[in-house]
Amino acid sequence: MTFHIRWPTQFGAITQEFGARPEFYGKFGLPGHEGIDFEAPESSQIYAVAEGTVSDVRPDGDSDPVGKPYGNQLRIQHDEGYTSIYAHLLQIIAQRGQPVQAGQLIGLSGNTGNSFGAHLHLTIKKANATQAHETNFPYDIIDPTPYVGAFEAGAQPAPPEPSAQPTLQVQVNSPEVGYLNVRSAPSVSGTLVVKAPDGTTLGTLEPEGVARGKVGQQNQWLWVRTPDGQVGYAAAWYLRLTDAPAPAPSATISVVVSSSDTPLKVRSGPSTSQPILAEALDGTVLQALEPEETVRRKVGQQGEWLHVQTPSGVTGYSAAWYLNAQGDRDVSFGVGVSFGLPTVEKAPVEEERKLIQADDLTRIKGIGPKTAAALYVAGIGIYEQLASFKPKPLLTWLRTKGIRGRYVASWPKQAQLIAQGKFKRLATLQKKLTNK
Repeated sequence: MTFHIRWPTQFGAITQEFGARPEFYGKFGLPGHEGIDFEAPESSQIYAVAEGTVSDVRPDGDSDPVGKPYGNQLRIQHDEGYTSIYAHLLQIIAQRGQPVQAGQLIGLSGNTGNSFGAHLHLTIKKANATQAHETNFPYDIIDPTPYVGAFEAGAQPAPPEPSAQPTLQVQVNSPEVGYLNVRSAPSVSGTLVVKAPDGTTLGTLEPEGVARGKVGQQNQWLWVRTPDGQVGYAAAWYLRLTDAPAPAPSATISVVVSSSDTPLKVRSGPSTSQPILAEALDGTVLQALEPEETVRRKVGQQGEWLHVQTPSGVTGYSAAWYLNAQGDRDVSFGVGVSFGLPTVEKAPVEEERKLIQADDLTRIKGIGPKTAAALYVAGIGIYEQLASFKPKPLLTWLRTKGIRGRYVASWPKQAQLIAQGKFKRLATLQKKLTNK
C-alpha cells in the first residue's frame, strides 16, 4: 500500500467515521457514510492529502443541497488511480489542472451543501475498486481509514512553489487606509506577512487569466509577491490592474490519458525502448512540458511523443497517440466566479450521493400525509432540506406554495434532530409541542 493520506486539516479530531449511520445513508444508495468527516471550523485551512493534479472544481455552494450535497468541492487525481474529494468548502483556492503537493493549501473549510456545521468531508476513490470487489461501496469509493497518517499538531503545510516571474502586475488601491495587508493565507485569519503601502506594485503568482478575473472582486484573494520578494495573499478587491502587465511565460497546457485497456507508460526518452519511469491510468491529467502549439500538433498523432509531468512530479515522455488535448473553456474557480482559462475538457462527474428514497416527513410533528405529499411535489423530500430553513423564511416559502401545517416554526429543528439520529431529543421536543 503506497498511497498515503496526509492529515488534511489543522485539527486532530474525526467527527464521523467511514461507513457510519448506514440507516441514514441508505436513502442515497450507500451502505454507510462514504468518507471521513474531519473537524475543521469555518475558514480553517484545508490541505491536499497527497501529491496530484486538481481534476475538478465545483463551486456549487448552497444552490441545491440535495442534488449537489457536497456544496463547494474540489477533486484531486493521484497516481495509482486514487482520487480525493474535499467537500463543503467555504472557498476553493486551487484551480483545475493545477499540480499540488501533499499538505499544500487548497481551500478553506465551510458549511456549504448538505451540511450541519463547518467541517471537511473527505472521500477517497480508487479506479475500478467496485468492479474488482475491493469495496462494497459504489462509484469506486474506498475506506480511507487505513491510509490516514497520524495528526501532527503544529505541523507546517508544504507551501506552493512560487514562479520565478510574475504573471501580471497589479497595484494596491487602498487610499482610505493607506496600505494593504499581505497575509500567509487567503483569509483575514492568515498571519500578517507585510503591509504594502497604497500604490505599491505587486506581482501576481497565479495564471494571468485567473489573476485578471480576481482583481477588484469582493471575497477573492490573490497570491502575490511584493517588490522586496515577500510572498503572500492579498485581498483582490483592494487591487487594480496596472497599464503594463508583466510578460507571461510561454503557455503550457494539460493533457489527458486516453488508454482504457492498459496504463500509459511514462518513459525516460521518446521511444518504447526507453526505461519506464511511471504509469498513468486512463483519465489521468498530465502537465505537458512543451509549448501549447507543439502539444496541439502532437496529441493523437501516431509516432509522436510528448514531454510530460505526472501528478506526482515524475517527468518523462509518453506516446502522444494515447493523449487528448485540452479544450478551451471556462474554468470555475472560487465561489461563484468563472475565469476564461484554457483547461482540460471535463468529463461529467457523478455525485456520489444520489437520493433514491424520500424520507417519511410525517415523522415531523405537524406534518400529515397530505402536507408531506404537498412538500414532495414542491421539491422537498428529505429532512436535510427542511433543516436548512430558518423558521421565518420557511413560513414565507410555504405560503407561496399554498402549504399549511401546525408547529411550522419547529419543523427545521425536528428535521435536523431526525437527520442526526437524535431521537430522544426529538421526543422531548415533540412532547413540549403537544403540551403547549
